[in-house]
Amino acid sequence: MEYASPTYHKITSYDRRAMEPHAMDWRHQPAFYKVYEGVETVGLTDSESLYAKSLEAVCLSKDQGTFNGVINPTDLSKILLLAGGLTGRQHQAGQDFYYRSSPSAGALYPNEIYFAWMAGAGLESGIYHFGVHNRRLSLLRPGNFQKIMKSATNDASPDLSAVFMITAIFFRSAWKYRKRAYRYVLMDAGHLMENLRLALNAAGIASTLTYDMDDAALDGLLGVDTAREGILGCVSVYGRASGNDVVEPKTVAALPESIRVASRVSDAEIFYPEITGIHEAGRNIKGDFSNEAPGMPSGGVHDRSVHRIIGISGSPYKALDTILSGSSPGSDAAMMAGLGVMPESWQPLEARPLDAGGGNGVDHGAGMQPVMDYVKAVIRRRSRRNFTDLPMHRVELFYMLDLLCRAVKEPETGRDRAYASSVVTGFLAGNVDGVESGFYLLDSDRQCFGRVAAGVMTPQMSRVCLDQEWLARAAVHFLFMSRLPDLDARWGARGYRYAMMTAGRLGQVVYLGATALWLGCCGIGALYDHEARDLLGLSPESALLYLVAAGPVKGFDRHA
Repeated sequence: MEYASPTYHKITSYDRRAMEPHAMDWRHQPAFYKVYEGVETVGLTDSESLYAKSLEAVCLSKDQGTFNGVINPTDLSKILLLAGGLTGRQHQAGQDFYYRSSPSAGALYPNEIYFAWMAGAGLESGIYHFGVHNRRLSLLRPGNFQKIMKSATNDASPDLSAVFMITAIFFRSAWKYRKRAYRYVLMDAGHLMENLRLALNAAGIASTLTYDMDDAALDGLLGVDTAREGILGCVSVYGRASGNDVVEPKTVAALPESIRVASRVSDAEIFYPEITGIHEAGRNIKGDFSNEAPGMPSGGVHDRSVHRIIGISGSPYKALDTILSGSSPGSDAAMMAGLGVMPESWQPLEARPLDAGGGNGVDHGAGMQPVMDYVKAVIRRRSRRNFTDLPMHRVELFYMLDLLCRAVKEPETGRDRAYASSVVTGFLAGNVDGVESGFYLLDSDRQCFGRVAAGVMTPQMSRVCLDQEWLARAAVHFLFMSRLPDLDARWGARGYRYAMMTAGRLGQVVYLGATALWLGCCGIGALYDHEARDLLGLSPESALLYLVAAGPVKGFDRHA
């Protein structure tokens, strides 16, 4: 079978009339943590203070040219904690359960964080793995790998000082979700990459994310078992380092088998051909990045000195200009046109008189509570689903929509901008003071929104989401959608990664925005796919990829 975005999505769709029974094999539950035997480790420093910035400030980094920070081991420790570290503990069923800063479908945490360190500052240059369970770094390869990382990530910057690499161990999610699991490992990778982006912004350190890297080269550099684990994305970090005169190795030898076997997380792993098929199909990069910055080859070298984005030449969506006049090149306008739904009119987002730690705040029955700052939102984020019948306030909805607009405006290159254009954001307003109920689309580029259909649709959507009744009480359902054939036409099978990871990135913004407002939030990837499409009125080849519900919940306030 030749795998493509529509193919994989179709064969992993849920149908309420054809659900396959599945029992969890608890005796062979995958290990939560990746552990290397006989590998040198380095402990991360503990920091008493993190970054005192608002979530709004770290969500938008269009002015990264003003960032002059250089990553050091202290910042590295903070960034790893905020990206994917342990943030809480709860005793359940006779054992401790640990919360993390990044959410995960089914709390299975399939993703791993590695990084190439070229920044010096007292930490030996090399390739490291982050042990989330013990906050120790496993040194897999000593040496300065800057040239190799530049080549593998198509990055020409002379200031490249570190590269974070996100992988997925597929069976961690497939143990529960079987062949559908590739959807979840991609969304979870998006959660994690957004956390990395925000943490680096908070530190004032310039960075850029990419989903386009040489998979084979980086899988080999990390020494993973590619049947079990594979790279999904990178976050490159900039800032001219000092005191790093380590000579780069001329060749890269294969790591020993003891490293490779660490990708195995269970004694009874099952390999799903659907996951292998779509992942292998996506290893090739088809670079239709026609909205890239001038001087950058399609899918080619990234030069951070280039900041301007040029338009899509010969766009087949000229008719959309009459509806979305003024949309920036590389926006989601083309993808929006293919969904099959469009508002008749648009209205701008209003100013949001909310600020972190200031005099403004929100009241959900527990008195006025100031908006949390960025770090508090990360640390206190949980999947909370005990929604009440209280409404969300209009200003809160606009605060969260503004965060989503900031998140997709962040990338500074046309290639990165293309990732954001793989997804269209919408929402179902079910119980929001001052906002009529209905299905809306968000034009992140122009910071405006428009209603597609009127009426309360959240109860119907709760039935679409495997009849999870608690979803009906959520004030808002945020929706992340795409037209699957468009992904393949432009980027090949790798476009599926773009869309699913972008949905995860934006879903994480919703999680943090809701938490900052003392609202509950929970992401949903399990749904009857065709019913979701029909409820929203999407075109036959479009899909709802991810739903994130938000609204007031019981027992969550500043005293809890």
